Amino acid sequence: MASGAPKPGGIRIESPGGHRVTSPGGISFAGGNWRAYQGSVSADFPGPITASGARVAQTRRVTNIRKDAKTTAVSYAWTLPTRPGGSTATVSNGTTATASFTPDMAGTFVLRCVVTFTGSGKTVTQDHTYVSA
Repeated sequence: MASGAPKPGGIRIESPGGHRVTSPGGISFAGGNWRAYQGSVSADFPGPITASGARVAQTRRVTNIRKDAKTTAVSYAWTLPTRPGGSTATVSNGTTATASFTPDMAGTFVLRCVVTFTGSGKTVTQDHTYVSA
């Protein structure tokens, strides 16, 4: 796995298969799981996204939420901030720990999850890039 050039204050990791994950805080990878973190809070995103190419449902989930003492609640916001022009793909279950989308045309899709730790003032953002054929 190679690291790409991180944005200021963030990090980007790219796997040999072309799957990219970015986070403004930090990222670690172990045993097939991505972990995004900011200070004392973190969230795990298990396993890789399906290999690029197929137009099949892509499901991602958040597990192992680690809260700090100030966190009173955790919320999720999944979006598709990048998709090909003309795409009408949408995120299903975008406010839950598990969300999905189905690519509807060829091109690059970015599935983003923002986990908000209410009370601590922290968020963890993770992008998953998928290229559909």
